[in-house]
Amino acid sequence: MLTFLLTALPADLKLASLFTDHMVFQRQTNCPIWGWANPGQKVTIKASWGANTTATADKNGAWKTSLKTPAAGGPFTLNVGNIQLKDVLVGEVWLCSGQSNMEMWLKAYASPAPVVNWEKELETANQLPNVRLFQVPRLMSAKPEAIVNAVWQNSSSEAAGMFSAVGFMFARELNRKLNIPIGIIHSSWGGTEVELWTSEPGMRKLPELGVKLDAYRKNAITNVARQAEYQAELKKFVPTEKPEWATAAFEPDSTWKSVAKVGSFNAIGLGDFDGSVWYRTEIEVPANLAGQDARLKLGTIDDDERTYFNGKMVGETEGWDVQRNYSITLKAGKNLVVVRATDGAGAGGFAGDQLIEVGDQKLPLTNWRYLPIVNPNRPPQPNYLPSSGFSTLYNGMIAPLAPFAIKGALWYQGESNVSRAEQYQRSFPNMIQDWRTAWGTNFSFYFVQIAPFAYQPPYGPELREAQGFALKMKNTGMVLTTDLVDSLTNIHPIKKRQVADRLAALALLNDYGQKVTANGPTFKSATPSGRSMRVIFTNASGLKGTGEGFQVAGKDGVYCDATARIEGDAVVVESVQVSNPVSLRYGWSDTMLATLWNGAGLPMVPFRTDNLPLFTKGVRW
Repeated sequence: MLTFLLTALPADLKLASLFTDHMVFQRQTNCPIWGWANPGQKVTIKASWGANTTATADKNGAWKTSLKTPAAGGPFTLNVGNIQLKDVLVGEVWLCSGQSNMEMWLKAYASPAPVVNWEKELETANQLPNVRLFQVPRLMSAKPEAIVNAVWQNSSSEAAGMFSAVGFMFARELNRKLNIPIGIIHSSWGGTEVELWTSEPGMRKLPELGVKLDAYRKNAITNVARQAEYQAELKKFVPTEKPEWATAAFEPDSTWKSVAKVGSFNAIGLGDFDGSVWYRTEIEVPANLAGQDARLKLGTIDDDERTYFNGKMVGETEGWDVQRNYSITLKAGKNLVVVRATDGAGAGGFAGDQLIEVGDQKLPLTNWRYLPIVNPNRPPQPNYLPSSGFSTLYNGMIAPLAPFAIKGALWYQGESNVSRAEQYQRSFPNMIQDWRTAWGTNFSFYFVQIAPFAYQPPYGPELREAQGFALKMKNTGMVLTTDLVDSLTNIHPIKKRQVADRLAALALLNDYGQKVTANGPTFKSATPSGRSMRVIFTNASGLKGTGEGFQVAGKDGVYCDATARIEGDAVVVESVQVSNPVSLRYGWSDTMLATLWNGAGLPMVPFRTDNLPLFTKGVRW
């Protein structure tokens, strides 16, 4: 793959992205190391721990070799030709990936609430000299990329603040328990599906995805012509964007439309418009509030926005799910609010309420004027056939990392696949195998089951079950979040430290031989006896809790709520409505919270014993 990728890279000696100052090598292994040079150039590699090796660049300038690493330690230096890497550590390296729950950074994440105790958690980042962080920037690509624009960083409050909270706290826990250097690579993107993180060859392992991939390729060619045609149409549409639109001196003309309350682009009649929309409104402020500090609250805006108050920019924010709250100072009389909202894909526009909050008073913002314009960087594409998504995140954010030696991977994703849970039974294990193929090793792979959330319609239980299918693969593990939810309307649970600790427990048990409990009670068998069913679990020592959330069904398959009583490490379940139960389930609900734990405080895994058709059966990407 390397020789295919890099004909455009400079001929000078160059290392792959993960080889920088402050890096961490995986200990006691033969670590792949690669880069580029002049065709035929011999590259000499010398490590201060005593390992040496050489490589010769092929006709395209790509070279690759492996370097034997010692037991954990450092700092070391690494000389690759005329390049010297300093402050190199040897220890354990992990990759974390997924969507927004993995991406959720440590510092004041506001959607709608930050990580619990984030300030105190962040303070610890300055006290971890042997923890190193590598942040992969967001990048979608139609072809596998060779490099990413990133470097290893020492752990610090600045570096950890915008790093994955789960990834950072996992690395911190391993460092504390193992007392060796830990390197953590973070590569995730909110709102993304598992298929985007799978390579094209991996996608073709599932025929149903291969068919869609072929259609995507065909559409991509068609879209080149469509885009050219549409660019001509844009010239008739695009007005000149003027700075004075943000000022009180500007008076909107008839091209600016009116709306009482702003909402999504679709709600104000723009449909799936991709571009920018300027909004203006005025609010009358009484004299007694003049000079007072206030908060301008705009709700969330999909995707990015720049906001002006009385002609002065007061803030700009990126991210479709981030609350916009800005500090302003009021004046008597008319006050002008101007917002330039930009959307690249999807619905676009505002969500929530727009108001000015001063003390206990709330002044709603209404009667807006708005004007849609084209964002030159992301022009709107009406009637444009889909030609993005498949493999694009693998290409841009995973391919450049392989086969850098890692101990394992952490995965926190699934929310964007809930409507295709039945397909996820195959696509998720397929992605895991795809990554292992790219690395050439069956590294450990631990993932987080999605949390209870008020999905509409109810998809959660089926996706949680689908995630469990990956446990059939070797060296996998799953942690639960059914007891870590503060709000069923927040898709981003804020108790991220517990998630990180549970992932670390899996690694400590399976990879580092420590005697810890890492798994919650898991269904093993159920035996009917008259009106009741006796349920046996593994990992159930010290079973405790209320036992709510069980249901049983007879031969008719109709489930009724059941009561449960704990008998040692087993549970006896029965319902007055079902005289001869044949199947049961627990936690089979979008919003079901845990009611049973083992003695280690780990919740019971939701399950069902029937094979009734899934709500998502046959729903495809």
